[in-house]
Amino acid sequence: MQQMILLLDPHCIVLGGGFFNHHPKIIDYIKEAIKQGFVGTPFAGKEQIIESSIHKGEAGLYGATIK
Repeated sequence: MQQMILLLDPHCIVLGGGFFNHHPKIIDYIKEAIKQGFVGTPFAGKEQIIESSIHKGEAGLYGATIK
């Protein structure tokens, strides 16, 4: 994931779906791993762009209503 962050320089990375909805602590572990990889580089703090979905299990419903 660190290579993707460096290559694409996204504004935000949203992790959602059934797995992340039922195991939200995994997102914290991913953030910590990214943080350790960027320590001492100009990219320190980039782990803050990783977020969980705010719509949780209703994302499909929101997508269907927008379309």
